[in-house]
Amino acid sequence: MTTWSLIEDRFVPSLASTHESLFTIGNGYLSTRGSFEESLTGEMRASFIQGLFVNPPAELPLLGTVPDWTGLTISIDGAPFNLDRRPAGYKRSLDFRSGVLDREVLWRGPETGVMKLRFRRLVSMAEPHLAALEVTITALTSHASIRIETGIDAGIPSPITPAWNPTAWHRPNPNRIKLLSESIDGAQTLEVEAVLYGAPIDYFRVRVLRAKTGFSTTPTARLTLGSMKLYNLDHVGIAVNDLDAAIAGYLDRYGVEPIHRQVVADQGVEEAMIPIGGSFVQLLGALSPHTPVGRFLGRKGEGLHHIAYAVLDIDEALAHLAARGARLIDEFPRVGGSGARIAFVHPSDLAGTLIELVEHPDG
Repeated sequence: MTTWSLIEDRFVPSLASTHESLFTIGNGYLSTRGSFEESLTGEMRASFIQGLFVNPPAELPLLGTVPDWTGLTISIDGAPFNLDRRPAGYKRSLDFRSGVLDREVLWRGPETGVMKLRFRRLVSMAEPHLAALEVTITALTSHASIRIETGIDAGIPSPITPAWNPTAWHRPNPNRIKLLSESIDGAQTLEVEAVLYGAPIDYFRVRVLRAKTGFSTTPTARLTLGSMKLYNLDHVGIAVNDLDAAIAGYLDRYGVEPIHRQVVADQGVEEAMIPIGGSFVQLLGALSPHTPVGRFLGRKGEGLHHIAYAVLDIDEALAHLAARGARLIDEFPRVGGSGARIAFVHPSDLAGTLIELVEHPDG
């Protein structure tokens, strides 16, 4: 142990449960034991809210374990990642200044190359209801196919039976899950939310509510991140005859204007990117009637040209689509606006819509 860090430089299975306690993180409101993200025999996952007791029938009050947010299922080239196989390298540290729990593992599966996995976890001091987990996986010796699942597990014992009964799940989009759970004594309702970002960063938010709901469902929900994942609606492309007039119209009618305007000569267009929430409207003006957008305007007139989705790795995304027989306009990526790598999928492939895949330089 250094002055500001608690360090574990080797993995000893017999000490794992003891070290879960030592590597607990907390902010005075929410605390989480230092169990591994992947499953481990003998683990005791637990997160608690300060002072939140439940009263099981005919038992003494207990500090009820809230639904778990830390669990991950990781497969690498089809092999499950876990520490049943002794890692080639291992280090875990808890920085008392930042409150970040950091773990690095060098791991080789039965038929995989060497992988470096890093897990960083914290609970926020600024927002006491918030916790976050960042996962970075690097293939050191060969390419690898990686699949990650995370989510909320309401079936965590406290200490024998779960303290909370799921009453309602809500999934507003593929990367977000919300759970309402009622305490086993019926006195409290807990709201838990998990969100998966393509980085991937998984954040978790938990609040104590008083309202009650009335139906039950499965105790676990999962979010999945794989090599082919559409993690954001990047933009909607609209072809226009007069780019300046279209920009002026959006400002006049909707009060929005471009933050970026650029000529992309090799595509024969000038584009203007208008931010709308977390995505963009891309206005496209043709540089000549003989460009793809110029021919589109000649055939169909102004209107929706394409929809663009952001992907983490466009090479893997194209390989995934090709393996499934998708009709690709671009078998290999090319450079688009702002240095992004892009590729198009033919409208005849799915729902008559031209699809653009976008990989941004900053991920």
